Amino acid sequence: MATYVNMDHLRFLLKEVHNVEGVLGYERYADFDIDAIDMLLDSVKTWSDKEAYPCFREMDEDPVRYEDGEVYVHPQVGKMMKDAGENGWIGSLFDYDHGGMQMPHMVHLAFNHIL
Repeated sequence: MATYVNMDHLRFLLKEVHNVEGVLGYERYADFDIDAIDMLLDSVKTWSDKEAYPCFREMDEDPVRYEDGEVYVHPQVGKMMKDAGENGWIGSLFDYDHGGMQMPHMVHLAFNHIL
């Protein structure tokens, strides 16, 4: 398990500092509870450990570059973006009517922090 993010600290910030449970009390977020948020955070972390973190380590050694009018990026980036979209993480803030998860912004930011 990669240690690029401290999940206990992230949960502490969400729950104790930013009161995510209070935010979940709003009608807009009625489909979420703290257990669902914890499961989603674990899901993002597990995926990131497997897919994103190893790629980012490689990208530290061979970063994105622009040569002769072309942008060269690690081939895994396309797969990561596709997976993130399919898992709903990219549009998690959007309304259900627009294909989103209608998630609180602070939880979306927690996802981004992990990724």
